[in-house]
Amino acid sequence: MDLIDLSNPTINRPGIGSKVWIAELAHITTFGAFATNTNPGDEFRITGDHVFDTGKGFVAWETEDDVANLKIPVTGATSSLGYKPEMSVFLPGLDPARLWSAVQNKKLIVLVSAFGCGAGQYIQLGDECNPARFMPSDGFNSGTAGGNDARGFTLKIGSNFSVYAYEGDVTPYP
Repeated sequence: MDLIDLSNPTINRPGIGSKVWIAELAHITTFGAFATNTNPGDEFRITGDHVFDTGKGFVAWETEDDVANLKIPVTGATSSLGYKPEMSVFLPGLDPARLWSAVQNKKLIVLVSAFGCGAGQYIQLGDECNPARFMPSDGFNSGTAGGNDARGFTLKIGSNFSVYAYEGDVTPYP
């Protein structure tokens, strides 16, 4: 592949969106198809929709814009470079159901609204072979009455070598 001009990025806003979409891998019946590999980067684009079992889909978790952070460091030897994405997410409030969900160690697909809202605006962590998972993190913070700390849970979500641009539709959990 020839090098392409990357000097003028069209989208370069910092931060990620305030909504993270999470789905259990076990509920996906058909994974979205990849783009036809004709342009640089197409092997990282999922253009089809993920199809779910009846009554299943992505669950929306709201997070704090100023705390949520996605990092995708390069890892491995020079001859076998890959990515190991990790995301910190702050879930405001004291919700036992969210905490219970986070400690189940389920295999996940996670969509992060990184470019805006709507179709084609997500980074996907995890895939059929390398799912995303919740990882140990800072846990719960009560915050302080006079401080800027909010009350809620800090979670980390990570996956091995599976980062994609998801351009399909998001099927919400009913």
